[in-house]
Amino acid sequence: MSSPEMIIVEDIKTELWNDIISHCKSAGWEVSLDYNGTDKGIDYDYVILKKGNEKIHFTWDNWFEGIITCSDPVLTEIETGMKISLPGKRSADGPPGESSPGQ
Repeated sequence: MSSPEMIIVEDIKTELWNDIISHCKSAGWEVSLDYNGTDKGIDYDYVILKKGNEKIHFTWDNWFEGIITCSDPVLTEIETGMKISLPGKRSADGPPGESSPGQ
């Protein structure tokens, strides 16, 4: 059985990025890794949430704002649960700026 395709969503505004993390935590996702550097939330941040065998990687910096990397089904779960549609989705295997087919 193959793993679901991994999707990257880039250029997520900081407030929405934080809201998505909060939403996922309230939906039962647990913090697996939380970046603890001196520049946390100033220049850089990184969080991994885990639920079962699934992981969501959240990356943020003050230049490019938020990035989320997760499986396509998890991203759909987030969008459905928050009633949002995240633009700029692409395959984790594809080049930056190239949307996933059908997105």
